[in-house]
Amino acid sequence: MVNYIKKLPLFLKLTRTYIGKLTDNTKEIKVTKDCIIYREGDPADKVFIVKEGEFVVTKKIVLVNK
Repeated sequence: MVNYIKKLPLFLKLTRTYIGKLTDNTKEIKVTKDCIIYREGDPADKVFIVKEGEFVVTKKIVLVNK
């Protein structure tokens, strides 16, 4: 995981040691099509890095009639 993250532009300036500390609590998950991994309003206590595939981000908009 450290080698993969080290190559990402966001993490290029971090040392291998620091990235190693960041990845101590990481786990790789595989998800299926239409799987929801995060919902709007959920606690922001995770970071997701997509290694392969595609994802869609949506935002729910509520229109109020006056």
